[in-house]
This record gives sequence, structure tokens and C-alpha cells, in this order.
Amino acid sequence: MKPVLDTSRNPSAPASFPAADLLWILEEKDRLLEQQQALNAELRKQIQLLEEQLRLARLRRFGSSSEKLPFQGDLFDEAELEVSLEEVEKELAEAEAEPKKPRKRRTKADGFDENLPRIQVRLTLGEEEKTGANKTFFSKVKEELDIIPAQARVIEYWQEKAVFEQEDGTQQVHAAARPAHPLGKCLASVQLLAWILVAKYAIEDGGRSQLNLRVIQCPAAAHPG
Repeated sequence: MKPVLDTSRNPSAPASFPAADLLWILEEKDRLLEQQQALNAELRKQIQLLEEQLRLARLRRFGSSSEKLPFQGDLFDEAELEVSLEEVEKELAEAEAEPKKPRKRRTKADGFDENLPRIQVRLTLGEEEKTGANKTFFSKVKEELDIIPAQARVIEYWQEKAVFEQEDGTQQVHAAARPAHPLGKCLASVQLLAWILVAKYAIEDGGRSQLNLRVIQCPAAAHPG
């Protein structure tokens, strides 16, 4: 069971949820929504079945043949069937009337979906740059969404950093150079921008405002000087 975050120390302050907890909340919401949809589908099937049974019962009761059939004693009671149908319809209406919480939009701070395939680009220091360092390590400094036709993946940039001990006892960190992106902090890779330039004139469905923005930004970034 997912542990409940303790916010009792300062109830008036807004809760700060780690990314893992936010992801779990979204997954739990999706799971409950799927259960609700499955229940609604089952209720609709019951309504269709009851309506068909009611129709057959009326045909048998008011049909052209007035002779009592041997199986008429097993027919559904029409009044009871109508009551059952009304109860199922009421239950379905109550289920559909439950308010649905809007899906939280993912922001830049949230990063990309963890289920997307990922590759890592290592930004390494040169041998001269890390000579004499006590240690080196990598830290993730950026994520870009990269699109290969019919595929999507996230490029993670891991920057190598070297730590140097100073004479005064402090530490100085030197990081490997990062490749310049034509649009700066843009979350789309260069390959994705190239794909957008082509897709701009081929894709006719949603997302065109975002495509337009990227296309407008590209000429200025690509202009020499």
C-alpha cells in the first residue's frame, strides 16, 4: 500500500509531493477510472438484456396467440422487470454523475513520461580537464523529446563533472561542455525540430499551434551570424 504523506506539521502549507508520489497518484486515478468505465459498460449490458427480456415478455403476453404456452409460467413478471430496469438505469446515472477530476497537465519540472524509451548522451571531460581531480561524476542536466518516425524516445544528457580540491580547503567543480541547442532550453531535440518542419505541412490534426511556434523559432536560430 502506498504510504500517506505526513503534512500534519504544517497543515496550512501546500503539500510538496515527490515525483514518484505524483506518478503513483496519476496511475491510481487512471486505475479507478478504468474500473468505473468497466462498471458502466457492465451496467449498459444489463440494461440491454433487461430491455430485450421486457420486449419478449410483452410479445408473449400480447401476441396473436391467446393459447397458454407450456413455458409461460417461467416468463419474467413485467412489473418486476420494469422496476429492475429502472434501478439499473438509476445506478448507471449515479455512476456517470460522479465528478471526474481533470488530468493534471505535465509541466517541464515533471519531465517526460518514465515509460518512454530513453538513451543517454554522456558529455565527458577531456583528459586535461580532469587531470588532478579527486573524483568525477555525472549529473543529468537536460532532457529532450526525440522523435524517430513512428517512435518517441527521451535523450538524457549526463554531464561529467570533476571536483578539484583547492588550497584553502574548498572544492571547485569543472563540468564538461554542453552542445549548443539552436533554441536554447527547448525540450525538443534537433532531430525533432527537423521532423516538425516537415510535419508542419503534412499533419492536419491537433497540436498545430505548438508546431507553428517551433517553426517560427527555427529560422532565427539557423540564421548565420
